[in-house]
Amino acid sequence: QGQAYKIEGLMGLVLAMTKLRYLIAQMAAAGNMLDEEMFSVVIWALLWATVFAPFIFRWVLNKYIKVR
Repeated sequence: QGQAYKIEGLMGLVLAMTKLRYLIAQMAAAGNMLDEEMFSVVIWALLWATVFAPFIFRWVLNKYIKVR
């Protein structure tokens, strides 16, 4: 049961980091550190990472469980 709490905590951390990345990108755009095109590239990259992260996490976790 302790392992389940570690996994849930890790997933919560991943979600929090993802939201933080969107916030940083938005702040960079607002501060004129990113032009519109680069902001779009960053948002698309974050979107793809957000979509595929759970699948990659599951794959890595299954490999980890098999090894243990």
